[in-house]
Amino acid sequence: MKNKLKLFISTLLAATVLLTATSCGNFLNLIKDAIPTEAVTEAVTETPTKAAAATQTEPPTEDKTVVLSSYKNKSLSSAKSELEDIGFTVKVEYEYSDTVEQGNVISQSIEEGTKVVLPATITLTLSTGKENTETNPPKNESVSSAPSQNRVDFYHYTIVVPDGWLYFSNEITGEVTFYESYNYSKGDSHYGRLFSICFFKSEQEMNQYINHGRPRTYLICVSNGLYFAYNLPTDVQFLSDSTSESKYKSAQGQIQDVIASMQFS
Repeated sequence: MKNKLKLFISTLLAATVLLTATSCGNFLNLIKDAIPTEAVTEAVTETPTKAAAATQTEPPTEDKTVVLSSYKNKSLSSAKSELEDIGFTVKVEYEYSDTVEQGNVISQSIEEGTKVVLPATITLTLSTGKENTETNPPKNESVSSAPSQNRVDFYHYTIVVPDGWLYFSNEITGEVTFYESYNYSKGDSHYGRLFSICFFKSEQEMNQYINHGRPRTYLICVSNGLYFAYNLPTDVQFLSDSTSESKYKSAQGQIQDVIASMQFS
């Protein structure tokens, strides 16, 4: 009986192993048949291609180099447009000139023929034309001295004028120019100019004034819708002797106090 039972169990185990092996084989065949051959091939061949592409680097870009042309006597719009198209950042400065037409280039910060690696910055010096001397009184026209109380009424304001100062008021523009009297009286030209006070209807109008040859112009305040500013000379205003220089510089030291004394109507 025991022998028959052992034989039965052995036969059952063998049948189970055979059945399991057959089922697994059929299952693997089913999976294999379900996956297209093309997809397998593509998956195998695509990975190395992507890996190779990832290791590739773009060649370095070379800096652009140009040989600079001359922009002297060209208009600002023409020179600026051409330079910006090349790759320059353009800055502009202003200067009086008796020979270069107003609005044209006097000089450039990088000389003609220079090899320049871009991008780069260049400064153009622009002509504001001949120096405007309209606010200076002609020598045969008298200037005024400070009154006894030293406070003088001008357009829309009053101001304290120190002893030893002269002033001239332009009736057309309203600009008032102040002078140190010693240098003014000794010089053949308009020596002794200390500063001018002027006013404008808008900030844009003031900026136009600055850009037309008055770079040392500074806003004082805005009063009654007008922009009041003062302008300092850009060149030497005293004679070459030590007395002239001393008197001028002493008066020059009073400028801020005079401006601070302004009272607006």
